[in-house]
Amino acid sequence: MKLESLHIRQLPGIHPGFDLEGLDPRINLLLGPNASGKSSVVRALRHLMETRTDDPANLVLSATFSEGERQWQVDRLGRDIHWRCDGEPCAPPPLPGAEGLGYYWIGLDRLLETTREDQAAEATLRREMQGGYDLQALRESQPFSLSAQRGRIAARELQQRQQALRRVEREHQALASDEARLPELSEAVAEAQRARERRQACEQALLALDAARELRHQEDRLARYPDPMPVGLTRDRLETLEQQEAELARALASARDDQARAEADRQATGLADGGPPPAELQAAGEQARRLTRLEEQVRHTHEQLAATRRAAAQAARALGRGPDDDRAQPALSPEELAGLERLAHEAHAARERLQALDARLATLEPNAEPFDPAPLERGCHELRRWLRQPAPRPLHWLGLGLTGLGGAGTAALGLTLGHWPTVASSLVVLAGLGASAVAMGRRRDRRESETRFTELPLPAPEVWEEAAVRQRLDELEQAWHQARSLQQRRQEADQLHAQRGRARTEQAEAEQALHRHAAALGLDAELPLAFDRAVRLLSRHQEAREQQAAQEAVLDRQAQELDTLRDTLHHFLATWHTAPREERSEALGAALDDLRQRCEAAERARQQADNATRLIRELERQLRDTRRQLDQLYHDAGLQPDQRATLLERIDQLPEWQACRQALEAARSNYRLRREDLEGQADPDIIEWLEAGDEPALRRAAEDAAEAAGRLEPLREERAGIRTRLEQTRQRHDLEEALAQREEAREALAGEREQALSAAAARFLLERVARRHEQAHRPEALARADRLFARFTHQRYGLRLGPDQRLQAMDHHSEQPQPLERLSTGTRMQLLIALRVAWLEQLERQTRPLPLILDEALTTTDPERFQAVAGSLAALLETGRQIFYLSAQPEDARRWELALGQRPHCIELAQLRGTGSALSDQALQLPEAEPVPAPDGHTAESYARALQVPGIDPWRPAGEIHLFHLLRDRLDTLHRLLRDYRVHHSGELQRLLEDPALKHHLPAELREQLSRRVQLAHHWLQAWRQGRGRPVTRAVLEASGAVSDTFMPRVAELNDAHHGDARALLEALGAGEVSGFRRAKLEELESYLEAEGHLDPQPRLERDERYRAALAKVELPLEAIGRDAEIIDWLEAALLA
Repeated sequence: MKLESLHIRQLPGIHPGFDLEGLDPRINLLLGPNASGKSSVVRALRHLMETRTDDPANLVLSATFSEGERQWQVDRLGRDIHWRCDGEPCAPPPLPGAEGLGYYWIGLDRLLETTREDQAAEATLRREMQGGYDLQALRESQPFSLSAQRGRIAARELQQRQQALRRVEREHQALASDEARLPELSEAVAEAQRARERRQACEQALLALDAARELRHQEDRLARYPDPMPVGLTRDRLETLEQQEAELARALASARDDQARAEADRQATGLADGGPPPAELQAAGEQARRLTRLEEQVRHTHEQLAATRRAAAQAARALGRGPDDDRAQPALSPEELAGLERLAHEAHAARERLQALDARLATLEPNAEPFDPAPLERGCHELRRWLRQPAPRPLHWLGLGLTGLGGAGTAALGLTLGHWPTVASSLVVLAGLGASAVAMGRRRDRRESETRFTELPLPAPEVWEEAAVRQRLDELEQAWHQARSLQQRRQEADQLHAQRGRARTEQAEAEQALHRHAAALGLDAELPLAFDRAVRLLSRHQEAREQQAAQEAVLDRQAQELDTLRDTLHHFLATWHTAPREERSEALGAALDDLRQRCEAAERARQQADNATRLIRELERQLRDTRRQLDQLYHDAGLQPDQRATLLERIDQLPEWQACRQALEAARSNYRLRREDLEGQADPDIIEWLEAGDEPALRRAAEDAAEAAGRLEPLREERAGIRTRLEQTRQRHDLEEALAQREEAREALAGEREQALSAAAARFLLERVARRHEQAHRPEALARADRLFARFTHQRYGLRLGPDQRLQAMDHHSEQPQPLERLSTGTRMQLLIALRVAWLEQLERQTRPLPLILDEALTTTDPERFQAVAGSLAALLETGRQIFYLSAQPEDARRWELALGQRPHCIELAQLRGTGSALSDQALQLPEAEPVPAPDGHTAESYARALQVPGIDPWRPAGEIHLFHLLRDRLDTLHRLLRDYRVHHSGELQRLLEDPALKHHLPAELREQLSRRVQLAHHWLQAWRQGRGRPVTRAVLEASGAVSDTFMPRVAELNDAHHGDARALLEALGAGEVSGFRRAKLEELESYLEAEGHLDPQPRLERDERYRAALAKVELPLEAIGRDAEIIDWLEAALLA
C-alpha cells in the first residue's frame, strides 16, 4: 500500500492543519526545520493505523492509499476509524499490529539504542538458529578442547631439557681443557705473587719517604709557638668561668637574705620551738568534725522523739486511754497482735457476708403469689395458630363457582370455533380456581383452635376476631413472662435463705473466738471502734512506744559522747594556748583551724630556712670550685691570674698550634709504621733507595712489578674455579641425568602431540558441521540483513549471531566480532536499519506493506556511507516499496539525487504550511567528495604513492592488507573497487565477493581470481608468522614479572635493539649482555614468552618455503599459478617487519 495523500485537520501541536497530496509512489523527501511538522506526519499515520488508550480525543485525520487497481481511504474522527475500499465501507486491510508498526518508522532517536522491536527480532532469529543441540559446548568439552598451555608446556620442557643437555656437554668439554692448564696456572700465580709483593714494598718505601719529609716539615712549624700552650682552653670557657664566678657570688648573697627572712617568719608564729605533732592535729580535726556531726544527730534525734511521742499519744486517745492507762497497759508481742488482727478480720468478713445476703434477699421477696405458667404457654400457642389460619368468606365460594362455570364455557366455545389461544387461557383460569378451593378448605382449622382454647382455665377473647385475638395473645404472653420471673425469683430466694443461716452461724463463732482471745490478752473486746480498727491502732501504739524507748536510749548515748568530745578538744587547744571561751563546735573548730594555720606557717618558714641553708652551702662549694678552676687555667698556661691579656692571646693561637701538633704526631706515626712494614719484607735494594732518598729508582721498580702483579687475582680465580668444577663434576652425574630427562620430555611431547592432533581433527570436523548448520539453518531475515549491512559499510562489516546468540558485527578487517555497544554511533545505526528493513520483508508475508519512514536516520552517517545506505534502500523501490525520508538538512536532497540518479520528490513543509520560504539551489548544493585518483599514466609504484598505500604489518589481521598489494597488475580493477564499491582492504573484498547481489556486477572469472588472491594473502601471512612469536614490548616485559625495576631499562633497551624478537632477546640475555641478570629469571622470562605466544617453538619458514606453504593451501588452476601466485612476491616486498 502506497500513500497518495494525507489530510491533517486536527492534531495536537498542528495549527492550522495541512494536506500532503500528489505524493510520489517511490520516494518522497519531507524537508523542513525543527517544529515544521515532519514528526507530525508520522504521528498522523500511526493514529490512522491503530487506536491507543492514550490517544488525544479531538483527532480529525484522513489518508488515501493505493494498492494496484484498488484505492483505500481511511478516516479518523475522535476515537473512531473508518475504512473504505473503492468508495465502499469495508473492514480494515490486514495491517501490522502495534508491535509491527514500530519497524516502519526508523527515527534517529530510535537508532541510538536497541528498541523493543530490535530485541524482538533478535529473539526470533535466535529461536530459528537453534537446532536442538549446542555445537559450541561440544567443541569446548573434553577431549575436543585442550588447554592452549598443554602442548606448549611439554614443548618448552623438551626445549629446556635439550638446552640443559647441550649446556652440560659444553661444560664437560671446557672442563677437560681447563684441567690440562692447572700446572701452568700454578706457576703463573707464584710469579705474579712475587711481583705483587715487590710492587707493594716499593709503594711502601715511597710512602715512607713522603712521611719522612712531612715529619721534618711539621717539626719546623711547631717550634714557632710558645711553650706551654693552654691546651683545651677557649675564650668561651674562660668567659664562662668568670661569669659563673660573679653569678655565684650574687646568688650566695641572695640566699643569705632569704635565710634571715624565713627565720623571722618562724619566730612570728609562736611555734619556733615546735608545734603539735601532725598526727595529733589530724586527730583533733577528725574529733571536731565528729563533734559537728554528733550535734546534728542529737538535734535530729530530739525531733524524731517528739514525733514518736505525738504518735503514741494519738494512738492512746483513739483507744480511749489516758496517759496513766497507757503506761499501765502491758505491751503485746508481735505474734499476739498478729493473731488478734487475724481474728478481727475473720469476724468482720463474716459480718459483711451476712449483710450482703440480707441485701440480696430484700430485692428478691415477691409482692405476689406465683402461679403455674404452663396453661398460659398452651393458650398462647393456640392463639398464634388461630392467627396463622385465613378467615373463611362465604361469598368466595359463590365467586369461585361462577368463575369456574365461565371458564368451562369459554373453553368449550374455543374448542368449537378452533381458537386455541382462548382454550389455553380458559384452562389456566380453571387451574387457578382449583388452587383457591384447596386454600379455602384449610380455613376450617380455626374452629379447632377455638375449641382447644376454651378447654383451658383461661378467659377467652370477647369475640373471635383478629384484633381481639391479638389483644388477648399479648395479655397472655405478658402474664406468662411474669409467671416465669416469679417462679425463678422464688427458687433463688430459697437458696439465699439457706446460705444466710450458715453465714449467721460463722459470724457468731468468729466473734466468740475474738472475745476469748482479747480477754486472754487483757483487752476489752467491746471497744467504741470496730475491733479490727482497734487492733490496727493497738499495733501502731505498741510500735510507737517501742520506738520512743529506743530513741530515748540513743539520745542518752549521744549526749555522753558529746560531752566527752568537747572536753577532749578543749584540753588539746588549751595545751597550745588557743582554747575558746565557749565549748560550741563552731568555736572549737575555728580555734582548731587557727592552730592548724600557725603550724603550717611555722612549717613553711622552717622549710624555707632549711632550703636557704642548703643552697648557701652548695653555692659556697660551687664558688670555691670555680675559683680553683680559674687558678688552674692560668697555672697550666704558665701565667699568673693577673695576666689575662696574655692568656687570651695564647688561646687565639691555640687552634693553629693544635693543628701543627696533630700533623706532627700523624707524620711521626706514619713514618714509624712505614719503616716497620718494610723491615724484614723489602728487598735490600729498596731499603738502600729509601735511606738514600732515591725516589726515581723506587718508582721505576714499582712500575716494573705492577704489570706482572695485575694478573694475580684473575689467575687465582681461574685456578680455583677449575678445581671447584672438577670436584663438583666428580661428585654428580649430570650428563646421564640430562640425557634421561631429555628422553622423558620427548616421550611426553609425543603423547601431547597425539592428543593435540586428535583434538584438532575433531575440532575441524565440528567446525565444518557448525558452518554447514549455520548455512542450512540461517534465517532468511538474518541473511538479508547481513547483505544490507555489508553494502551499507562497503563490505567492512557483516551481521551474525554470536555463540551467546546475541547480534554481533563481524569486522572483516580485524576478523574479530564486535558487540553492538562497541560500534560507533553511525555503524550501529546502519546495522539497525539493515535489521529492520530485512525484518519488514518477513513481516509483510502476512500483512499489507506500508511506506517506510526514515526520520533523519542517516544524519550521523558520513557522505560515502550515506550514498551506500541510500543506494541500498533505493533497491527496495524496485520491489514496489514507498519510502519517506524526513530531514532538516536541505543538502540531503542532493545526496539522495546522487544515490538514485534522479531528483526525488521533495516537499518543503515550511513553505507548504506558510511558515518559511522555498529552499534555494545553493542550500541544496553538496560539498564535492574527494575523488579516487585514476590509474591512467601511473606505474604501480606511483599509483601506490597517489593512493598513500601503507605497507604490510605482519602482526595486524590479514583483513587489513590493502587491495593494492593484491592487484598491482590490475590497476583498473583496483580503481573500480575503490571508487564504485568503496572497499580498500582484503577483508572487505572477501565479504564483497560473498554477496549474492554482486554476481551480475563482476564477471565470474574476476570473482574467482580475486577470491584466490585473498586466500593466498591470508595463508602467506600465516606462513610468515610460523616460528615468529609476537613482538615483545616493554609492557610484555613488565607483565612477565621476570624483569625487576632495576633491570627493566637495560632489558627494554636490549629488546628495542633486537626489534622485539623474543628469541634474539633471550640469546642476548643468556650471553650476559645485561650483567647480573640471573639464570633463574632468564628461564622464567623464556617460559612466559613462550606461553603468551611471543616465542614460537616451530621452525621459521624462509621465503621460498612460505611461497610453497601458501600455494599448497589454495586450489589454483594451472594457468593461474604464475599469474596469481606472483602476489606473494608483492607481499614479501611490502613487508614492514
